[in-house]
Amino acid sequence: MRKISRIGLRAKFILSISAVVILASVILSWVFIRNQVEQLRNALKERGKSLTKNLAYNSEYGVLTVNKEALITLIQGVIVEEDVVYCLIQDREGEVLALGSRPEGERIYKEIEEVMISKRIEKEELKIQFYRSPKGDSVYDVVSSIKTQRVKTKREEIVLAEPISEKFEEIIGSVRVGISLARVNQQINGLKRAAFGLTFFVIIIGILVAFLLLRVIVRPIEKLVLGTQKIAKGDLSYRVEVKSKDEIGDLAFAFNEMAEELKKSRDRIEDYSKTLEQKVEERTKQLKEAQTQLIQSAKMVAVGQLSAGIAHEINNPLAGILGYSQFILNKSRRTDFNFEDFRNCRDYLKHIERESQRCKKIVESLLSFSRRSTDAFQLLDVKSVMETTLSILKHPLELQNIKIETRYLSSEIPLIMGNANQLQQVFTNLIINAQHAMPEGGELKIDVEVTRGDENKFLRIALQDTGCGISKENLEKIFDPFFTTKQNRESIGLGLSISYQIIQQHKGRILVESEVGKGSTFTLILPYKS
Repeated sequence: MRKISRIGLRAKFILSISAVVILASVILSWVFIRNQVEQLRNALKERGKSLTKNLAYNSEYGVLTVNKEALITLIQGVIVEEDVVYCLIQDREGEVLALGSRPEGERIYKEIEEVMISKRIEKEELKIQFYRSPKGDSVYDVVSSIKTQRVKTKREEIVLAEPISEKFEEIIGSVRVGISLARVNQQINGLKRAAFGLTFFVIIIGILVAFLLLRVIVRPIEKLVLGTQKIAKGDLSYRVEVKSKDEIGDLAFAFNEMAEELKKSRDRIEDYSKTLEQKVEERTKQLKEAQTQLIQSAKMVAVGQLSAGIAHEINNPLAGILGYSQFILNKSRRTDFNFEDFRNCRDYLKHIERESQRCKKIVESLLSFSRRSTDAFQLLDVKSVMETTLSILKHPLELQNIKIETRYLSSEIPLIMGNANQLQQVFTNLIINAQHAMPEGGELKIDVEVTRGDENKFLRIALQDTGCGISKENLEKIFDPFFTTKQNRESIGLGLSISYQIIQQHKGRILVESEVGKGSTFTLILPYKS
C-alpha cells in the first residue's frame, strides 16, 4: 500500500513539472517563431515596396513616350533581384507596355492575371496584396502608380499681363512587381526546426530536474512514514531526523513534538492509573456522605436536573469522540498501517480534541447563563462553523430519514466577530430540536444570506423544519430556562435558553415562527462590519 502511494506521488510530481515545462517551452517557441515570421515577411514587403516605387519613378518618361525598349531595360534591372518572379508596366488603361519574369514567374503571373487586372490601381499610390496560386506558390503582388506632373494655364476674365499656371499630378500608369515568399518560407521552416529542437532539449532538461527535485523531496517523506509506523507500534521515543529548513523540516519538527506530547500523555495516564482506584474509593465515600444533604436540598435537586441536561447536551460530541477513538484503535492494530492511515488518525485526533473542547464549552455555556462569558471574540467564518456542526450531526439525522439542504444565498458570506464554539452550540441545539420535532423523518432547510437594516448590515441564518411545530401558548416560553414540551424527560429545557443568551452576547437576535403540524423556523440575526 505504501509503495502504491509513493509511486503515485512521484508520478503526479513528474507529470506536473513536465506539463509546466512543456507548456512554457511550446508557448515561448510559438512566440519566437511568430515574431521571426512577422519580421521576415515585413522585411520582404518593405523590399517589394522599395523596388516598386523606384521602378515607378524611373518609368515616368518611358510611359509618357511609350518607349517599350526603355521600359524593358528597366524591368530587366529589377527582375534580376532575388525573390522577384515577375515585373510589368501598364499604361493608364491597363495595357501591358513591358513584361519580364522568371520561368516560374510567367506561370504564376498567367494564373493570377485576371485577378490582378481586375484590381489594377487607379487612385492609390501604393498597395500590396497576398496571392496564392492554385499550385501553392505564395506571392506578394506590389502595385505602385506612375505619376507625372502637368501644368494647367488659365486666364482671368479681366485680361492680365501674364497667364496663371497651376501644377498638378496625373496617374499615367502603374508598375506591378511579384515578390515570391519561397525563400522566406524556407527560412521559416528552418527556424521552426531549430525551435522544435531547442524545445525538445529544454523539455528533457526539465524532466531530469524534476527527477532530481523529487528525490530530494521524497526521502524526508519516507522518513516521516517510517516514524508514523514506529509511533503506531508504541515506540514513542522514535524521532525523525530531517535537517532541511523548509516545510518538510517544519513537518518533521511538528511530528517530533507530537510524539513527545504523546509520550508525556501516556506517562501521565500511567501515573494517574496507579492512584485511580484509591481516588475513586475516596470520591465514592464523599458522595455517600453528601447523599442525605442532596436528597433534602431543593437546590441540589435543581443541580441534579441541570446535570441531566448536561449529559443530554454532551451526548452527541461524546458519541463522536467514542467513535473516532474506536476507529483509531482499530487502525493502530493493523499491520499495514500507512501514512494515509496516520493522516486520517491525526484528523480524527483533531476531531476528538475539538469535540472535547466542545463538551467543555457546553458546560461553560451553561455556567455563563448566570454570569458574563469570558471567552474572547474573534473574526470567524460562519459558513465553516455551520459545516463543522453538520459534519457531526449529519449522520444521526440521515439515520432518522431527515434530509438536510444548506443554501448560501449570497455570493460572499462575510466574517463576523464571535465565538466559534458558542455559535456551534447554538446550531447544534437548533438542529437537535428540529430532529426531535421530526421523529418520523422530514426536511431541514438552512439558509444563510446577507441582509441590510436601516444603518447596519446583518447575517441572516434561518433553520426551517417540517416537524410537529410549537403551539402559540408555548412560543413565548420556549426561551425560558428549564421549559420543555418533551414529556419523556429527555431534556430539561436549557438548549434554547442557552442559545438565546449566546446570540445576545453576539449582539444579535433569535426569532421563531411556528405552526402546529407544519413546522418551525428559527432565524438568527447576527451583525457584522464590512
